[in-house]
Amino acid sequence: MIPKTYPIEKVETVAKAIESAPILPQKSLTQEQILKKLAKQIKALQVTKNYAPNEIVALLKESGVKVTVREIKNLLEKPKQKTTQKKSEKTVKK
Repeated sequence: MIPKTYPIEKVETVAKAIESAPILPQKSLTQEQILKKLAKQIKALQVTKNYAPNEIVALLKESGVKVTVREIKNLLEKPKQKTTQKKSEKTVKK
């Protein structure tokens, strides 16, 4: 069986077509991506509309997004500041 061959010009044309192809919109998101994308609105629910984490979970569930109370609580927690101080090393004298 003879392998199919293509002219070099054809390969170059296809390469240019691939390079210039538009970026297509993402068709679905992971749960983590959804929470990240909605984080601002979810935090606003708690702060401005007094929603509790379990109420936020229920609201998301009604919209078809299944999350746990723990995930919402984690999202709502203020980011902990990373300490930049190094722990002092203990020196052992012999």
